[in-house]
Amino acid sequence: MGYEVQETIYKLHFEGHDGLEVKTRAVAMGVLLSLADQLSAVRGGGMDSFAEVKELVNWFTDSLHSWNLTRGGAPIPCTREEFLALDMPFAMDIFGAWAEVMSGRVPDPLEQKSTGGSQSVERSIKMETL
Repeated sequence: MGYEVQETIYKLHFEGHDGLEVKTRAVAMGVLLSLADQLSAVRGGGMDSFAEVKELVNWFTDSLHSWNLTRGGAPIPCTREEFLALDMPFAMDIFGAWAEVMSGRVPDPLEQKSTGGSQSVERSIKMETL
């Protein structure tokens, strides 16, 4: 009997968008390695071409799992088309949070206030198994 591989889900975190929840699936290791230079360029603000941006956005939208976006009180479907219909600054905030996670940049653990027992380290980006 083999070990069943579990899907990894990342919950993205945002500054300035209280209540926003976006979850993405992890990309395959080979994809991550092929996109490493582009992800670094996103973090550094220096993409060389729109083709690179388009490729990354396609991988991002393929990895979308769920979000809690609404328009006029109605849920917005979590699809590539709806992501591309978002205002550019807001879409870039979401895309940038994903690029940070995919490039391995995870915020430092939150400070723990407990004085007793063993210390639990919790990262800001949580993974869930579906």
